[in-house]
Amino acid sequence: MTTISTDESLNDSVSRGTRWLLGGRLISQFITLATLAVLYRLVPQEEFGRFGMVIPVIYLLRVFVSFGLNAATIQRPELSNEQVSGLFWFNTAAGVIVSVVTVGIAPLLGWIYRTDVVIPVTIALSGTALFIGLLTQHEALLVRKMEMARVVTARMVSQVLAAIVAVVVAWREGGVWALVAQQYVELYVMFVMVWRMEPWRPVPWRYSGRIGDLVQFGSYHSLGGFMSSLYLTIDKLFLSLMMGASPSGRAIIGIYSQCFRIMTLPFYQVAGPISGMMLPALSRAGSDSRKAGTLVTDFVRLAALILLPASVGMFVVAPDLMESLGGRAWLPAGRVLAALAPAMIGLAALQMTSVILTARGRVRLMCGLEMLAVVGVLIGCALGYLWEGSLGNTGLAVAAGYSLVVTCLFATAYLRLAMASFESSILEPLGRLKRPAAAALVMGAAVWLVRIWLVQQIPEASLLRLAVLVGLGGVIYGLIAQPEIRWAREKFFQFNS
Repeated sequence: MTTISTDESLNDSVSRGTRWLLGGRLISQFITLATLAVLYRLVPQEEFGRFGMVIPVIYLLRVFVSFGLNAATIQRPELSNEQVSGLFWFNTAAGVIVSVVTVGIAPLLGWIYRTDVVIPVTIALSGTALFIGLLTQHEALLVRKMEMARVVTARMVSQVLAAIVAVVVAWREGGVWALVAQQYVELYVMFVMVWRMEPWRPVPWRYSGRIGDLVQFGSYHSLGGFMSSLYLTIDKLFLSLMMGASPSGRAIIGIYSQCFRIMTLPFYQVAGPISGMMLPALSRAGSDSRKAGTLVTDFVRLAALILLPASVGMFVVAPDLMESLGGRAWLPAGRVLAALAPAMIGLAALQMTSVILTARGRVRLMCGLEMLAVVGVLIGCALGYLWEGSLGNTGLAVAAGYSLVVTCLFATAYLRLAMASFESSILEPLGRLKRPAAAALVMGAAVWLVRIWLVQQIPEASLLRLAVLVGLGGVIYGLIAQPEIRWAREKFFQFNS
């Protein structure tokens, strides 16, 4: 297996890989938004709610397919071909088992939600676990070698083809089945492409190497991954349990789940690629705490540079964004999206903490923190649901409770623990965030004032307002945060390195 040992090769690989991942995620965002703009006009909100009641359960079960063994493949300095083969067959068997379990729990899910409409969707999505099992190790090997260009290419091609199929099915009035087809096409194309890009092939099961220690590592990581997925989905599960039995309730779930998805687009755009680079980079930094601390500070600084203005900007323009995507029918979703916008900062901090602790081998601590986050988020959602009477909107109330807990209670505290794992202080990365934070707040205030004027001047032109506000915000933030942007360009985006 390829290893990266020198500082120069590690820094070059990190910079190159980060460029590819961030660039790929940016293009992916535009593809997603364009697809949603079509699907929101073709698929009823109730059908989005029906899908939104099932897909969190599917995501939670998928954690046990990968079982954290992709992280084990990336994190271990040395792996034999036989060991990787053992991990592959473990993932494949797990995919079969999870598919069968998903079919089995479909009636139970219908009973819990008090509606049978989720049963066929659950059964239909059960087969996606098979593709997860088949592609996990091949994708992990590409990430291990930091061949991010190939990973990004595979993800983008699969996303585009899945979007085309979803739109065609929705146009033919397929409803929720357009969303199901999108899942299958994306995973199938990803499976085909990573198998073509990664030349490694598994040996038969009987010749596989011993993987007991890797499975033990993966079990802790999968438990943490399950808890991480749970605090990303428990709000939807909570709403489904409380409101999923009626069509009007499913419409509220559909609006909330789609607002949450849009909120996480910048989060996945930044935290996903950065976390994808952090794990192999920190793993290869080994016991050098100083090098690891520097890497984490740089990654936190880069994430904040992008996510702070994204969060503030989304809070301000959320109504224009939702109306531009889905028309007047989706305008009420703007308040829900605005309430969720601050959560992207907290979610990024939680995910980066998880990656840092995994790379440092502190998986038990990571699992404990993830469990605590799940409990806190559930309490926040419950409190939000109780506040519904004062806010007049159930989705808005739950969104406010979710953001409050994730951002205010957990983000800084968890990063502090993660930095302490290599004897560094959180004050260093936080000190680097003063300028982008100030720039984001000034940008938000200016865009908010201009939006008030534009709503009076062009009340029906939400797309035009959105374009003007986003452009204005980008210019203001770019001017104020120019030194930080220059640092990021020199650190991560120099193509002549």
